[in-house]
Amino acid sequence: MKRLNLPLALDTLFAGICAFLLFFTAVRFYTKSVAIAAVFGVCAMFLFGALAYVYISRKQNKNLLLSRDEKNKKLLALHLSLSTDGYIKRLFKNLLGEDAKISGQKVVSGDIANFFCFKMEPLTEDDVAKVIKYRFEGKKHIYCAKSSAEAAALAANFLIDITGIDGVYSALKEKDLLPEKYVYEGRKTYVF
Repeated sequence: MKRLNLPLALDTLFAGICAFLLFFTAVRFYTKSVAIAAVFGVCAMFLFGALAYVYISRKQNKNLLLSRDEKNKKLLALHLSLSTDGYIKRLFKNLLGEDAKISGQKVVSGDIANFFCFKMEPLTEDDVAKVIKYRFEGKKHIYCAKSSAEAAALAANFLIDITGIDGVYSALKEKDLLPEKYVYEGRKTYVF
């Protein structure tokens, strides 16, 4: 059974009543006929009520999709923060393609070394420094949940690309590699 969307119903009703009152009083004032004014008022009520319903429901659905994506991004960031390094490397090996190879703490694809730093706190300058110390002839890329401004500036100085959770989520979604079940999804905490 579908739940009643009360705010949408009340907003539609309010728009319809306002349109009815506006058209009824205007037509009644100029024609002095109650029947004609009532017909115009009822037509306006249904027309503007329907328009308000369509406009508000589309706006609510768009906000719902945006909030659902934001929730999934947060769940993915938490999932990757709590996952093992092996799981993350295998996931990104699948994401980066067939030529990607796991090598130590990174996944190398072509001439790009991909590093992963998924944790609860933003990427720091120390995390970027560890990547800078690693010797590699090609480009370096860091995937993380989020990064601090200082870390992003340091990485930019050394030509290291950083991809946050937004980019990770869209790439995984595009290749249909999002986890079916997140580590912490749906668990409730109980306070005693």
